Amino acid sequence: MRHTKILALFLAFAFVMGGLLVAQEKGKDRELYEKARKFIYQKDWKKAVEEFDTLVTDFHKSKYLDQSLYYLAFSMDKLSQQMDQVDKQIQYQKEAIKHLNSLIKEFSSSSWVDDARTLRVKIAEDLVQKGHPVYRLYINGSLGKLKDLKELEELQGVDELLELEDLEELEGLDSENLEALEGIEGIEELTSLGELGIDDIWISGVGEEEDPELELKLVALSALMNVDEEKAYPILVKTIKESENPKLRERALFILGQSKHPEASDLMIEVATKDPDKKVQEMAIFWLGNRQDEKSLDSLIRFYDTATDSKLKERLVMAIGQNKSEKAKKKLFSILENDKDIKAREAAILWLGNKNDEESLATMIALYDKVTEPRLKERVIMAIGQNKSKKAEDKLIEIVRSDVDVKAKQHALIWLGQKKSDKILDVLKDEYVKTDDAKFKQNIIFAMSQNKNKKTVPTLIEMARQEKDPRLKKQIIFALGQSKDEEAVKFLKEIIEK
Repeated sequence: MRHTKILALFLAFAFVMGGLLVAQEKGKDRELYEKARKFIYQKDWKKAVEEFDTLVTDFHKSKYLDQSLYYLAFSMDKLSQQMDQVDKQIQYQKEAIKHLNSLIKEFSSSSWVDDARTLRVKIAEDLVQKGHPVYRLYINGSLGKLKDLKELEELQGVDELLELEDLEELEGLDSENLEALEGIEGIEELTSLGELGIDDIWISGVGEEEDPELELKLVALSALMNVDEEKAYPILVKTIKESENPKLRERALFILGQSKHPEASDLMIEVATKDPDKKVQEMAIFWLGNRQDEKSLDSLIRFYDTATDSKLKERLVMAIGQNKSEKAKKKLFSILENDKDIKAREAAILWLGNKNDEESLATMIALYDKVTEPRLKERVIMAIGQNKSKKAEDKLIEIVRSDVDVKAKQHALIWLGQKKSDKILDVLKDEYVKTDDAKFKQNIIFAMSQNKNKKTVPTLIEMARQEKDPRLKKQIIFALGQSKDEEAVKFLKEIIEK
């Protein structure tokens, strides 16, 4: 009996102490969260990163974990913008996207998920402009090559895929439908859905809890469309026209978007103009852009000519840009030349850049010499950089050599680094010798480190031998270490053994 009492007292004591420890831990996470938030208000991004990282690492059950993941990613992105070295900027931004993916995956019902997706698009866009086009997958929001459209973060193997440096490492990845790196056949089609707002018109409900009965109806309707379209189509029309649930209408439109029924375009045009829900209208516009028929294109051009809302105009440019006809291209040229809406012009530049033909390139080159807005210049450089022709290469070289706009030169350098010719390597080396600007030299080193030309390593070794500035020399040595080249390894051993 005495032992029983002692055991009971011990358990009670343990229970009370356990409660105190839990309460104490809860208090600590709140204290840490408030401290980290203060650093954000003070714009001390380094300390904000440190504090939020501690909270995320040490307090796995904190009620502040979702917003802490968001603020950690936000602070890392801000901190990256203060860094001189481009490779460090990229490293921090990639880590930021990983934290946002954790938030989206692990806290799917959190109110922070929408903000996380928005921030992820912004960071991904910056990574694309820094020469990592694979991050357009996050911008696209929709992957036409996948049999089952799901959120990118749900794809098995996608995190590993985004970190690949060597295409041979693709072997063994569980992502057979995802051709997501430069040089793989299909990358142009995969990334051609663009970056302007597509994430916002993603199919509502994917990744969210749905009404099981509603889900079952949608699956059955989709299956029936595949088996007997003539029987399923009237049901689909009735759902789109008569359902009071906008989410159901939106999902039904997705099923309609896969259909080749001759009346599908007319129904989409009707929904785009008459549906009471704006998101459903935008979804109809998106699928009209995928139809590739003249009737759909004419309706999109007509909608654009009467549109006044800037965001809607972006959507329409995106839809027009997906059409591969000459008529669509001419409309994009017209928007670029005549529209005063800078967002619409940015979108037109993006889609003309995706055309990758001689006429579009000539327009981009001519436009570059006229534009003054920094944002538009960046877009034009990106469009030129995506073109694989010698003319595009020559224009980028001209920008690096002659432009007085430092930001423009930096963006051109990034795209030059993706190309492999001996001429580009010589140009980068000459510019490195000519300039006294240490930051510009760092950008050149980074661009050269991305160049896969066989002469790159010997050139970097020569630069390392001649460079007197310790910081620049370290960056060159770091670039050589990333190359995994035998000649680079010999040079590094030579430094160590001195």
